[in-house]
Amino acid sequence: MWIEQQQRNRNLLKWVSLAALLLAAAIWPWWVDDRFLLNVMINVLLYMVLGMGMHLIFGTAGLPFLGYAGFYGIGAYTAALLMTRGVSFWAALPASVAAVCLVALLFGAPILRLRGEYFMLGSLALGEIIHLTINNLDITGGPNGIVGIPKPRWFGGTLSQPADFYYLLLVVVLVSIALLTYLQKSTVGRSWLALREDELAAEAVGVPTYRRKLQLFVLGSAWAGVAGAFLAARMGIVTPGSFTLMNSVQMIGIIIVGGMGSLPGVVLGTVLMIGLPEFVRALADWRLVIFGVAIMAVLRFRPRGIWPTKPWIVPLPATIPGSERATDPAAVEGQGGVRTRGY
Repeated sequence: MWIEQQQRNRNLLKWVSLAALLLAAAIWPWWVDDRFLLNVMINVLLYMVLGMGMHLIFGTAGLPFLGYAGFYGIGAYTAALLMTRGVSFWAALPASVAAVCLVALLFGAPILRLRGEYFMLGSLALGEIIHLTINNLDITGGPNGIVGIPKPRWFGGTLSQPADFYYLLLVVVLVSIALLTYLQKSTVGRSWLALREDELAAEAVGVPTYRRKLQLFVLGSAWAGVAGAFLAARMGIVTPGSFTLMNSVQMIGIIIVGGMGSLPGVVLGTVLMIGLPEFVRALADWRLVIFGVAIMAVLRFRPRGIWPTKPWIVPLPATIPGSERATDPAAVEGQGGVRTRGY
């Protein structure tokens, strides 16, 4: 009874904490009347969306994909090209997702055949190819990018205020968390957990590991398309400088610091990696040093991240049925056997 009561108390505390966080997020634009802080929060929410995709690719499938910023750029440029040609944001958004998923499927199929550092090199090459392509094509505007992207329209009005994008991105983050939580508890999601814990063991029990990796790779890339479309609509301009290798490293850092395979870790890691550095800009000369020392401290004292997911462990019985008689010396002697030393 005491254990059950403690479990109920922990669940109650968890739900109360979540409700408090949601309430604080909902009233943030009115509670903090600061345009700078609001823009910081919009950037944090945008990277949370990206973090959801990297959570699937890296946190779940264990693939350190260094080209994720390239997918982010494909989503942004697809939306920008369509919106500057008269297509509404709400039609450009699914088109961006479809374009990114198609590229992920075409290039992910061969890259996922690679292992270890070869996969990292292949993903790095893919990201750089995408970056160089959008930086040199006339249709993408070259180094100058695409400008004059119109703001989204909603029920006859224009979504031009920062608070509009804040609430839209907040809804996207909440829907993403709910969707990923549901998927992880499904049958397919349990095979994802098996893949994360031990790929060889998962393959031994019949999990199609390559198919699951490709599935996670394509599904995770969809969030890059969503984030890219929102970036283009919010900024009104997209340039190649927003989709570099450093952006991919930041997204991997979010997962490492927050916790591998943990959705709360994605939220916490994004706040620490993206939001916190904005408040130490006064220490611009030392910011990277402080940042590097902080990451090293996390890796040293919390190697699985600040908020890691619990290992997927199936509890075994204390004794194996029928083993008592086999290991009982009296039973062995009674059967005419010889005592042996157990290992």
